[in-house]
Amino acid sequence: MALLCIAYCWRPLSGGDDIWAHAAIGRWIVENKTLPHQTLFIWSTPPIPWVYHSWLSQITFYSLLSSVEIFRPFAVALFTSALVVTTFTLLWRAWCTRAGGVSPIMILVFALAIYCSSLRFTPRPELFSALFLCVLLLLLSRIDGKLKAREVLLVGALFVVWANFHGGVAVGLLLLSATVFAEILQQKFSRNSLRYLLLMAIVVVAVCLNPYGIEYWQALRPVGGAMFGRIDEWKPFWKAPVLNPLLVVGEAILVWMAFLSWMGNDKRRFSNFLWLLIMAALFVSSRRHLWLLPITCLAVLAANATTLSTPRLLGALKLRSEQIPQSRRALVRLMMIGVLAIAIAFATPSQVFSSRWLQPKVPREASEFFLKNKQIAKKRIFNDYENSSFLQWKLGGKPPLYVDLLNAYPDRLLNDYLDIVHANSNGRKLLESQKIQTVIVRAYDPKSSLAKLAKYLDGDKLHWRRVYKRDDGTIWTRREAVNSAR
Repeated sequence: MALLCIAYCWRPLSGGDDIWAHAAIGRWIVENKTLPHQTLFIWSTPPIPWVYHSWLSQITFYSLLSSVEIFRPFAVALFTSALVVTTFTLLWRAWCTRAGGVSPIMILVFALAIYCSSLRFTPRPELFSALFLCVLLLLLSRIDGKLKAREVLLVGALFVVWANFHGGVAVGLLLLSATVFAEILQQKFSRNSLRYLLLMAIVVVAVCLNPYGIEYWQALRPVGGAMFGRIDEWKPFWKAPVLNPLLVVGEAILVWMAFLSWMGNDKRRFSNFLWLLIMAALFVSSRRHLWLLPITCLAVLAANATTLSTPRLLGALKLRSEQIPQSRRALVRLMMIGVLAIAIAFATPSQVFSSRWLQPKVPREASEFFLKNKQIAKKRIFNDYENSSFLQWKLGGKPPLYVDLLNAYPDRLLNDYLDIVHANSNGRKLLESQKIQTVIVRAYDPKSSLAKLAKYLDGDKLHWRRVYKRDDGTIWTRREAVNSAR
């Protein structure tokens, strides 16, 4: 399982990977020895109040990217792999402990869960949320209705750390609230159930133990707004671009198996069912929960693992363990290994085996060309959304960008950005009224979404000149900017 996780994690970074933007924020925090309270690195809108809920993640990613260049690709890949492997290892051990060992069905379920989650195995703050969600669900499963002071302190401490690493702590709060409700209901309002209310109160206070205090909750305001509705990972899986149907089917199978294992347990906890219901609803509403749903399914399966143990399954088939010859058992295991090998060969993206740590179209040379031309680099720039994360890291706000992947700006700005990209009448006016003097976007491609803008800039030879065109990007500058650079 660990090798399968590492195979999915070992992939070249693109210009749009979140790690660049978050590391740029981390660098700003380290250099200024304080936390920002407003937007950084964009000039197209006045500073807007913003909560950097992932500030510890951002410092962590800055530490990775500021390491010696020869070690940098290994540091990023190994760090991502370590968190992913740790998450699934904890779930694996929990299942083995409850079931009394490893079973063939366990191998297949974990292989399916890893495959369904693999699109999210990228260096981003969500890595921490996945790990902390796993720890939370396993802690709640161990409590098994009897809440002690030690568990209260552990869960409270977990939420203090989680809140400072990623805003995904909101998912943890939602599942914990469901657990408190379910336990109070299942224990019929006993004295012990009151401890769950105390736990909930402590956790709410724990989340507020961050540099922003109670203002931390402002971080949730943009979620569900018009801006987030335009971001692919916040869309339902059936909206364009449509999510791979195999992943959707895989998620459904995991939920179905987790539900059956829960139903088969005579001592089932109501909270397990609510976990599945809530996370399935979150996945249906937003594909970004592609990884958190399998984690929840595996946690429920681990909590009810006795229903899927080998003796239980054999009993359901009216067979006894001694009725299956050892040679046949070995053959079954060998067949499972073969199925797993085939799954790896067909499901793993080919790029994970690449020796590169950056994809060829990351605008590394384009940004270096831009920075070497000092006069051009001081001008107002328009950049494409997709590569803004890398540019944010490379330029460090000098000069600031037009848009970035943090999406910390009003809908109006995104509309202006799209008008410029489409080079319509309003977009052309914005190029003039906003005094944009340099355009740095992805590689020149007549079939891309930037084709209309590229055609307009190439056609307006009186005012614009293309000064850079390579596989990693294209740069235009105004004629007066070119002349002053000379």
